[in-house]
Amino acid sequence: MSGHSNQLFDEATLRQFESAGLLARRLVRGRLRAERRSFTRGMSVEFAEYRPFVSGDDWRAIDWNAYARWRQLVLKLFVEEEDLYVHFLLDCSGSMGWGTPSKFDQARRIVAGLAYLSLANLDRAAFVPLGISASRRLAPRRGRERFPEWLGALSACEADGGSVCLEDSVRLWLRSAPRKGLVVVVGDLFGSGLGDARAAIDRIRHAGQEVAVIHIVDPSELAPPAPGEYEFEDCETGKVRRVILDPAGATRFSGRVRQFLEAMESHTKKHGIPFLRADNQTPLSEIFSSVLAWQ
Repeated sequence: MSGHSNQLFDEATLRQFESAGLLARRLVRGRLRAERRSFTRGMSVEFAEYRPFVSGDDWRAIDWNAYARWRQLVLKLFVEEEDLYVHFLLDCSGSMGWGTPSKFDQARRIVAGLAYLSLANLDRAAFVPLGISASRRLAPRRGRERFPEWLGALSACEADGGSVCLEDSVRLWLRSAPRKGLVVVVGDLFGSGLGDARAAIDRIRHAGQEVAVIHIVDPSELAPPAPGEYEFEDCETGKVRRVILDPAGATRFSGRVRQFLEAMESHTKKHGIPFLRADNQTPLSEIFSSVLAWQ
């Protein structure tokens, strides 16, 4: 992976991915596991159940020992293991460019590390940018040797989407009929409005996908500035607004931030969705450990 080192994915970061890869097998029985279980006939050694033989079934799948006991033709069904498809949805809106390091750089490193874990665990991992970087989408890949393609796709993306409607972006992606699996949404979840991210998550759920959410924040966004006169520029729309912030305004600001954060947490908790909030200073190793604990 050293050939893909740059400011975003330097050698130290890549070594963290490789270290985390040693833990990938812990994902097998968790939400990011490498196998899905489905019923099929005679393809594995783990027994599931019997069912009666019907016309059109393969007679080679008949359990003749069961017939000798019950005088009834039955098929023996087994549990088959399938690849898990993991779709990583990355918010590429303009607000993700805020912070030092930017929320976007942190999010890209998180997605890269989790993709490495998935590829090392023989999942099929797909990359879906939400915003005008959608052309950088990466179809499902399997195997650790495909990781350089991931680094290239992530490095080419930018937080240049302006104001992105997350629900519309998810709707557009779902039109491509992605394979069902686990969808990991990574971003600041601002979207086009307070309810946009929740609507996008619900749309993913209703499509029959499992969902997990990693919420990226910058600490400076969560606390109001000191009272005074300010000129604020919306980093997504470019609109400028002059504001005189007094103590009452600071209190209202804190209340809106708390409302937004609590709404996201309660929504994911209500629907049993794994949720992790991390800021742009949280060590990657800590984030990966938290994701592994989702199991």
